[in-house]
Amino acid sequence: MLAPAAKRVAAAVIDTGPLILFWIFAAASADYLRMGVDGILAAAALVFFAYHAGFSLWWSGETPGRRMMNIRLVCSRGADLTPLRAVLRPVVRVAWIAAFFPIALNMHGPAPLVVPICVDILLMFTHSWRQTTADFICGTLVVNSPAVQPHRAPAGPMYSSTDAEFGVRPHRHK
Repeated sequence: MLAPAAKRVAAAVIDTGPLILFWIFAAASADYLRMGVDGILAAAALVFFAYHAGFSLWWSGETPGRRMMNIRLVCSRGADLTPLRAVLRPVVRVAWIAAFFPIALNMHGPAPLVVPICVDILLMFTHSWRQTTADFICGTLVVNSPAVQPHRAPAGPMYSSTDAEFGVRPHRHK
């Protein structure tokens, strides 16, 4: 079953928290590390890629946000996420946002960088498969994770004197 768009947005917000903390740290220490704006942007893109690719690879299509929302990333045919798709999807997401950097530089502000995010949110809420641009390109879907089932030992047969379907009631040997 496809994950609702609201769960996907909530997972993205959760996953953005640690990334924002890193970006704040990088911006605060940019002078010390001798990183300019370009260096901070490159580091932010690299951390975004590593976070999403790493968790998707090792957690079977989940990130901390997706795990909290009980959703996961799979191939569009329903199979488990392949390593290529797990790595390619964050690359496409970074490239999709980076495509708007020249426009942002010409306009002297970051407003155009919100356009790809808004397009993806619109696609999630309106497209029948709830796919974003990166999902279309990479052939992925976000689905609800199956609920974790507790391990239960199989129950022994239950006999009663009125259960004819079980045959003759077993007798105890003395």
